[in-house]
Order: sequence, then C-alpha cells, then structure tokens
Amino acid sequence: MSEILRLALCIFAINAPHYVLCSAPFFPDLKVKRRTVITMILITGVVMSAGYSLLINLVDDWRQFSMSFLTTFYVIYLFQYKRYFNISIFKLLYIFFMVQAYSTMLNAASRFISNRIFPEHAAQVGGTSYTLIVVALMLATYPFLFLFFKNTFSRVFHEYPDRGFWKLCITPALFFVIIMIYTAVFLSQGYSGFDLFLLFLLILLTGLITYYLTLRTGVDLSKSIQARTEMEGQLALQAQHYRQLTETIEHTRAARHDLRHHLSVISAYLKKDDRIGLQAYLDEYIGNIPEESVAPYCGNYTVDAVARYYLTMAKDVGAEIDVRIKMPQDAGIPDSDLCIVFGNILENAAESCIGQESGQPFIHARCETTGGRLVFTVDNSGSGSKGKSKPDRYKGKGIGLRSVQAVADKYNGMVEFTREQEVCKTSVILLIPDA
Repeated sequence: MSEILRLALCIFAINAPHYVLCSAPFFPDLKVKRRTVITMILITGVVMSAGYSLLINLVDDWRQFSMSFLTTFYVIYLFQYKRYFNISIFKLLYIFFMVQAYSTMLNAASRFISNRIFPEHAAQVGGTSYTLIVVALMLATYPFLFLFFKNTFSRVFHEYPDRGFWKLCITPALFFVIIMIYTAVFLSQGYSGFDLFLLFLLILLTGLITYYLTLRTGVDLSKSIQARTEMEGQLALQAQHYRQLTETIEHTRAARHDLRHHLSVISAYLKKDDRIGLQAYLDEYIGNIPEESVAPYCGNYTVDAVARYYLTMAKDVGAEIDVRIKMPQDAGIPDSDLCIVFGNILENAAESCIGQESGQPFIHARCETTGGRLVFTVDNSGSGSKGKSKPDRYKGKGIGLRSVQAVADKYNGMVEFTREQEVCKTSVILLIPDA
C-alpha cells in the first residue's frame, strides 16, 4: 500500500502543475471562478495519479494499457477546459501541445540525469530520485513559463481570431508526433547516450520556438488585416462625407440661382406696390422652404461624420434614432481613435437594425466628456438573424470589437458588451490624457 501511495504522489507531482499551466493563458475567458477551475483540475490529477499507480502496481502487463489510460485523462482535461473557459478547441490544443513538449523535455532531462547519478534506480518506474529531479527542474523554469503564458501568450491568443486558428495547430501536432516517436526510441535505449539526449532536447526546443514564432507571425498578419480594414472603413466614411459635401454645394448653388429669381419677383411686386400679392407670394415661398433634415450630432467633425453615416443606414430601414453626443472638436483623444470606437460600435448597431426581422428597430446612444472621462453608451435592438445580426454577436469579439477594446486599453478605460433579451448594450469609458 505504501508503494502505491508513493508512486501516486510522484505521478501527481510530475503531472498536475502542467495542467494548471495549460489554463494560464485563458484566465480572462473564465466562465466560473478561478479557484473552481484549479480545484477541479487538481481533483482530476489526484484521481489520475491514484488510478495510474494502481495500474502499475496491480497489472503485470500495465504498459499496454498505459497509453489508453493517459489518453482518457487527456480527453477529460480537455473537456474540463472547454467547459470552464470560453475558448476555441484549436487554441486549447495549441497550448496543450506546447505544454506537452515542455513536460516531455523536463521528463527526458530528469530521466537522463537520474540514470547518470542513480544508475541503480534506472529500471524503477516513478522513482523518488527521478521525481525530485523533475520537481527541481520545474521549480527553476515553471514560474517564468507560467508568467509568460499568463501575460504575453494570453495577449497573443486574444489578439488572434478563432477563425483559421486550426492551421496554426498543424505544426504543434506534427512536433507532438515526432516527440512521441523519439521518446519511444530514447526509452528503448534506457535514456542513455549523451548525443541522443542533446539531439532530443534540440528537437524539443526547436518545437517550442516554432510554436511561438508561428503564432506571433499569425498575430502580426491579423493586425495588418485589421489595420487595413480600419483604414478602408475610414476611407469609406471620408468618401461618404465628400458625397454629402458635394450635394450640399450643389444644393447651395441651386438655392442661390432660385433666390435670384425670387428677389426679381419680390422687386416686381414692390414696383407695382402690390402688397397683397407680395404677401401671398412670400407666404407660398416660406411654406415651400424645407426644414433642415439632419442637425449635427456633435461638435466633433470626425464623430459627427461617423454618426451621420451609420445612423443614416439605420434610419433607412425605419429605425428609431435617439442620439445625444456632447463632444467638442478637441475632445483630448485623437480623431483616429474616436473613429475606431464610434465607427465600430455604431456600425454594429446599424447592422443589427438592418438585420432585424421583427419589432421596431432602434438605436439609443449617449456620450459625454466630463470629469476627465469620455463615456459612450449604446443600446440597440438586435432580434432576428438576417444579415450580420446574430443573437451571439457580442459573445465573441470580432476584429472591430477587439479594436475598440484595444483603444480602451490604450486609455486605461473599459469596454462592456452585454445582451438583455433582444437589446444589445455597449458601454465604453476612456480616460482623457492630461484632462
């Protein structure tokens, strides 16, 4: 019984920390409390360690069941991660393959060192000396890797969109197969041979570096596409405003031409001293003057142009528009960043109205710049699933909404996307620099 317990403790010490490491990049995507996740992972680790120890000690040909046993618990862990975190399966597999490579590297190095220092324990499964070496190497490397996963890697993961991520998993999957084959070869030679050991470490390090560089390249490409999309959006807004300006110039020219004729008619009535005719003509003229259709939404030129563009789209499908934006021309935040925030949020709201299949579409927006903060809130209808409007459009942030989040982070602010029944609610707070 003592041997079963000793082996279970050794297996737990070697494996459990790696499963906690796998969750580090995804803490921002938790669906439950963090302690719940860690507790369940540790409980699963205890069950796996105890079961594996019993298998080794009670089954003579345990090696032929070993892979099936471990694979079962791998699947259980993956299922737990998918349940507790709002992440794609391919991002989960990517980090799983990477941690597996790290774990294999520690195990191989520890086995090699243990066999050199304690050759009498070379044939012992889960030896205490081997476990202590693994723990020592883990203590030297684990904290740095955990912080790297929690900060740098987590940020990279969230910058890269879920769609198309499966392609990045091909390289880690191939390295995983290579490592498994090489491990079998290394194991057949009793983890001896310094040259073979160095080659094994080189393969593992190459894999780890390749994982990160592949992901970093993908993120850079995604950012390039995002920047191009934002630029195209700004150009579209400028083109729309240019068309509006051109129409205004044409209307002004036509109005000037018409005014000349009206003044000639008024002059003729005055020459004839026909006050009754003049009054009747003026009443008719005033009655035909159209009221100004769209007043400026705010004093900031860029935000006003963006609001006009997208709110006009919503008005064209009969949306109820209630927008009050209090913002001066110099809001303390560059117009390019304001364009990203207001453009993406109002575009989403307009598209939801356009895609609405039933009910009265609406957009209610408020914005104020007081107390050194810019506060922008939008409530819009979002029922139906036609076009780009989807009930879960705010569940996973697309490129546009991630751009809004990036601007909020830049100004130490916050963004919140929620949905209450058929109403999408967006709130953005930006701290104005040197306000």
